Formats: sequence, C-alpha cells, structure tokens
Amino acid sequence: MTAPREISVDLVVVPCAGGGPSEFRDWRTSLPADWRLTSVCLPGRGPRFGEPFEVDLSATADRISEAVTEVLRPDGRVLLLGHSMGAILAFEAAVRLNPLGLAVCGSPPPERLQSYPPDDVDWDEEIRSLVTDEDIPEQLMTELVRLSTSVISADLAMLDAYRWSGGRTSCDIWAFYGEEDYLQPEPWAGQTDGMTDVTVVPGGHYFVRDVPGRIMGELKARLAAGGA
Repeated sequence: MTAPREISVDLVVVPCAGGGPSEFRDWRTSLPADWRLTSVCLPGRGPRFGEPFEVDLSATADRISEAVTEVLRPDGRVLLLGHSMGAILAFEAAVRLNPLGLAVCGSPPPERLQSYPPDDVDWDEEIRSLVTDEDIPEQLMTELVRLSTSVISADLAMLDAYRWSGGRTSCDIWAFYGEEDYLQPEPWAGQTDGMTDVTVVPGGHYFVRDVPGRIMGELKARLAAGGA
C-alpha cells in the first residue's frame, strides 16, 4: 500500500471479516514517512476475488507469518495490527513471529469469542452503512451486499471453528475499542508475556476507518516508549 525509500517500521494490517485492503486506504495519509504499510488480503475478495475462501484460521495465520518473513522481514520484526476477526488472525501471527508489537482493534480476546459477533447483527444494514458513495444505484448496491455477505459468512464460519490453543506471544499487546461499540474494553493479558493496555477511541465497531491518525499516534508513542 505504501513503499518508502527507507523503511524503519513495517506495519502489517489484517482487515475485519469480509474486509480487504481498502479498509485501511485512508491510513496512508497518517503514516510516518519511513513506515511501510502492507495489508493482508485473504482469498475471495479484492484482487483475490474468485479464489476459494480460507476455512482454517490457524493455517491462515501460518500463511500470513510465512509471507511476512519471506516478503517483508526475514526476522519477522514487524508491527502487526488487526481489526475485529483480523485481530485474532494478527494475534495468531504474532504467536508465530517475533513482532515489535501487536495492536488488536475491536475484538474480544480469543477465549471470549463464544458470543462474538452478536447473533442479531443485520449484515445487510451493516454493509450498506459502510458504503460512502450515496449515488450508487440500488441494483448495484444489492449485488454488492450479496457478494459481501458471502465473504462475511465464510470468514465468520472460519472464526466460529477456531479454538485458541493457549499459545502466547512475547510482544506487547495494545487493545483498542470504540467508545460506541458493543464490545466491553478489556486487556489481552492472557495472550502475552509482555505488557498490555487498553485505549478507548471515538467511534463504533469500525473506528479504524474513522480515526487512523489517532491510532497511528498511539502506535508511534508505544514504539518510542519501548525503544523500538
């Protein structure tokens, strides 16, 4: 997504269920000049439309980790960030790597996934609320909702089949929650031997789209405090 000439930090982001790299397109303007932004793109969406969906979250985390070490950093020293289901994927990747830190946005810890997301989510309404183009024809919107719903359903089936093995990472975990979200803010203390903290930011469940500058500032401050 960005490719600075000199790179001090590789920020790898993992979108939410049904999401793709476009979820983080507005982050480019908030990024420090020497940070490189790379987004995970799971099969079945964006440039990978038509590929079979992933079905095993742990195996998917294996592939993400392998891509990080093969394409970006052989030592795995990246900054990982995941949103919603992407937070679980980013955490599992962090267990396999040795990242600079892990930011988990809008997700309960993996031992509390039993009732997440809520059963009463209206995905039709949810998808429509995320479309910023008010002039999109209804026929096109209906098709967009249909395609998006199939991707979300596949991702949530993968999440529903996932069970945390008890694996931990050694990096710090910084949890971010939206003040208008339905999730209760809580630290991910059971998932790391490092430090944990919780930050509540303006917005609902999709706050990563609304306040990238705020989150980026928090990440820079934490890396600086840790000497990274």
